[in-house]
Amino acid sequence: MLAASGQNAAAPVSAVRAHCASSYDRQVSDHFLDQARALLRLHKRKEALSYLTLAIGKDQTNAEAFFQRGYTYAGMDMLEQALPDMEKAFKLQPITKHQWAYTTLAFAYASVGQPEKCLEVLTKAIKQFPRDGSLYKLRADTLCTLNRFPEAIASASDGIRLEPKVSGSYDVRARVYKTCGQYDKSIADLTEAIKLEPQQSLLYGSRADVYKRMGKLDLARKDRETADKLAKESIVDP
Repeated sequence: MLAASGQNAAAPVSAVRAHCASSYDRQVSDHFLDQARALLRLHKRKEALSYLTLAIGKDQTNAEAFFQRGYTYAGMDMLEQALPDMEKAFKLQPITKHQWAYTTLAFAYASVGQPEKCLEVLTKAIKQFPRDGSLYKLRADTLCTLNRFPEAIASASDGIRLEPKVSGSYDVRARVYKTCGQYDKSIADLTEAIKLEPQQSLLYGSRADVYKRMGKLDLARKDRETADKLAKESIVDP
């Protein structure tokens, strides 16, 4: 009986020790994470990556460290490294307060040719941030890539409804309308986008292309000239 009692007493003690060790590891991991964030504010990405790797090594359940390292890799165009970190972070923490975490993972998927996974991530992001018009624009862009044009138009329209003074969703919806042969609607959206960003050369170039498809060559030429002029003006001499 005494031996059994001793064994039973040892179990809680072991559990407490394990909990203390785990708590200590998380504290050290979070310390490394804070150091990395301080370096990132100074734009020292390589140094920050070293601390983020230390943070992850100390605590493999630290989702914030995985999120941050994946985001840092993505900012350095190291998408092959960013993708597994972001995937791991979302496995550890399926819902996050960081909108950038969703868009970084979506961008990584799009960049490696996985638009279906990109769409899945953006759909989750919209559930978490339903008032962010930029997410609907990105989702519309992805749906367009997948040739799901009616859904793309609907998503871009939601983006416009939420952020009517931002040109991005007009631009995407115009592209979908052009692809579907609805040139008048495409012109209307591009014209609205140009009103919002009159110095954006790409918008004039896009409208010139639609005018050309409509056979309105004079209007196409004028827009093309404007696009070229604005593009040259945007070039800053070294």
